[in-house]
Amino acid sequence: MLLNPEVPAGQGFSGPVIDRSNELQVKTEYKTTGFPSPAEDYFQQTLDLKKLLVRNETATFFLRAGETVPLHAVIAAGDLLVVDRSVSAQNGDLVICIYRDAFYAGMLQVKDGITRMLKPDGRSELFRVTLPDTLMIWGVVMWSVRKHKGCTR
Repeated sequence: MLLNPEVPAGQGFSGPVIDRSNELQVKTEYKTTGFPSPAEDYFQQTLDLKKLLVRNETATFFLRAGETVPLHAVIAAGDLLVVDRSVSAQNGDLVICIYRDAFYAGMLQVKDGITRMLKPDGRSELFRVTLPDTLMIWGVVMWSVRKHKGCTR
């Protein structure tokens, strides 16, 4: 699965792409008859997507799955991936790697000394790494964001 990195202006990956300005107000309103609930003030919460999605600001990047990606159960073309470069990849993690000068998203599998990248759904192989120095794990996918209604992006 090829990826399109969304990076700031300039060459390469010069820093994280984080919008620090948005917070969503989440308010649940209940209609009751009689006396208001004493807990009514506790129903309003703030949803801060940065706090939810970003564990380490300096090591977090957002990548968008390329449009040529076939639909998988886990990642589809156009999905926004939240990638943390400070997390060590474990067997079975969804990772971003660089292999033969291209970015890929896949499930890391290391078994019996053989490293393979599986499609994100884990059902079939993307490629098998024959020489260890040809694969670089770039980061671990922590979250994915998908638009469901009416669209391309």
